Parts: sequence; structure tokens; C-alpha cells
Amino acid sequence: MTNDDLKRNVFEAIERRSDEIVALGEGLRRHPELGFKKVKTAHVVEETFRRLGLNPRTGLALTGVRAELP
Repeated sequence: MTNDDLKRNVFEAIERRSDEIVALGEGLRRHPELGFKKVKTAHVVEETFRRLGLNPRTGLALTGVRAELP
């Protein structure tokens, strides 16, 4: 797969989920939390990763969440 193929695939995936991505961002914007106290935001990110079939790691730098693509 070339870099252009990869970019095209990513853009298409973003376009397919654009409504979901915008809704996620809007939900986070409507419920702001202070830095290093983003407990609810971390939970939203963790659940979003799980829905995408990823295995999130939590508790990183207090409220950090990460997942690696397979």
C-alpha cells in the first residue's frame, strides 16, 4: 500500500464517520473539564476506542488514554 492509498483510506474512513466524529467533539465541548481532571472525557475516549474494536490503556499521566491500531 502506498502513502497515497493510506491517505485515501484514512480520508474515506473519516468521511464515513464524520457525523459521529463531530458529535463526539461537540459533546466534549459542551462538557469541559479542567486539565488533569478530565475523568469524564477519558471515559468517553476509552468507550469510543472500545466501540472501534481497540484495546485502550488507561491511567496514563492521570487521565491519559491510548490504543494502538492492530
